[in-house]
Amino acid sequence: MQLLDLPLDVFKNIILFTVQDQGLHPDPKEVEKAEFNACLCVAVNASSTVLPVLWGQEKDEKTQLEGGTWENCLAIASWMGNLTLVESLNRGTDPYSFFGRPSWAAAAQGHLDILQFFLKQGALPYEPNFTHITDLELGETPIGAAAYMGHDSIVKLYLQPPYFGPGVQEEEAKAIFVAAQGNQPQTLQTLLEHYTQNRPHPDFLAIIDAALLWSCRRGSPDATRVLLEYGAHPNETDKSPRSCLQHAAIAGDAATVKLLLDAGASIEASRYINKRTIPRLNETWRKKYRDALTEAKRRNYLAVVRVIEEKQREIAETKTAEE
Repeated sequence: MQLLDLPLDVFKNIILFTVQDQGLHPDPKEVEKAEFNACLCVAVNASSTVLPVLWGQEKDEKTQLEGGTWENCLAIASWMGNLTLVESLNRGTDPYSFFGRPSWAAAAQGHLDILQFFLKQGALPYEPNFTHITDLELGETPIGAAAYMGHDSIVKLYLQPPYFGPGVQEEEAKAIFVAAQGNQPQTLQTLLEHYTQNRPHPDFLAIIDAALLWSCRRGSPDATRVLLEYGAHPNETDKSPRSCLQHAAIAGDAATVKLLLDAGASIEASRYINKRTIPRLNETWRKKYRDALTEAKRRNYLAVVRVIEEKQREIAETKTAEE
């Protein structure tokens, strides 16, 4: 994100924050550091609400009313890990800002001490306006942002009493999805172990199958390996239907493609929507997608092509030997 993409009011808030941190004569390098971190924070928090409001494309009452100077400063201080400044700016709340909630910013950056400070001050461990587990905007939940970044200690904190309750429980599935996207195997395993101990088995299977699709879309081989080890279905499809293998081939990730093929993924494109239960015939209006090999060839992903063709030869040789 370019600095000029941000409106003047946000820059003023950043400068004011830096002045407060450094005194009346801020170091230009510190100003640049604050601007850089503010841009990173907005970029990660680039949800369907935040950026349109910043650019004046739409109005959002929550962000408009609670995006003042001190709220923005508090969020950026949390993002940067400046506990001294956080304590000086704190008013005993965890407010909305253009840069997300301060507790979210601390979780996203892995600042455990700052996050614990806000939680002890009464910050909610979940996002009260969270509604959709399939909406993967990282600005939505602190546990989701921590999972995507692989901050395992913060994820574990949210999964323990007194913080793990109905609110965090609703967000736990999203955290699994984004850990899969971020290719964070350790954090993903932490979440899966907790989820499988607290949810019915069919719910767990549905979650890991969906997470596998996300890991394949992003070409995340370490996460894919973990999900397959926990029993995710290698032939899972989205509603298109486009399979995990097709997504991995489109992403150009040969390692993920090989993992799926070794786990039994079908090379051919499917006419069926596979959802662990009885496969449903694809509706006639749905688009017919190319198979994984064709998708890889069209994009000149030579490593992916080589892996799939090697698997094809192996299957052909095995079939010949059996005959």
